[in-house]
Amino acid sequence: MENIKKIYRKAGLKPPKGKGIHTLKFHKCVVACKVGQRKKGRKKVTSCHAVCMASIGRYKAVRKSHLRNG
Repeated sequence: MENIKKIYRKAGLKPPKGKGIHTLKFHKCVVACKVGQRKKGRKKVTSCHAVCMASIGRYKAVRKSHLRNG
């Protein structure tokens, strides 16, 4: 969880709170999305969590221990 927080802090973003159900790959995608939105000059950032969940897929975005069947 600490290495995930480092990624957010390095990018100048507030790290997430919680129990850490998402993978490192998912968090890297979210940070890249948010930083990219800032560079384009958009003040309101689109839902980067939704974009990354759709692009990566739930099986690679959520840890196996937190997946539900169904």
